Amino acid sequence: NKDRIRETKQKLRKSLPAGVYKITNTINGKIYVGESTVYPKRFHQHKNRLKRGVHSNPGLQTDYDQYSLDIFDFQVIEEYPPDADKKLLLERERYFINKYKEEGKELYNERNAC
Repeated sequence: NKDRIRETKQKLRKSLPAGVYKITNTINGKIYVGESTVYPKRFHQHKNRLKRGVHSNPGLQTDYDQYSLDIFDFQVIEEYPPDADKKLLLERERYFINKYKEEGKELYNERNAC
């Protein structure tokens, strides 16, 4: 039975889309850009870690602690098929980090900009 559950989870994961996404703080406009081979799951992970107070991005966590999850807008910028190449996703993430930075946006993940 455990094998069947694991197999079902793997099939589900392989059917979920990949993508580049942004999380926008609707109060101050600050943006976090990310990528994931399974972005619906990644959105859940972000929300879960923020709620638990253990998010790896201190700025995002601080703003969550101050305002709550309600002020964050989770949006997919580009969606890709489930088998999208990780290298492509990382390149597109970098592209959007640089794009938003050039537009003068404040980013939670500025250390990743090139």
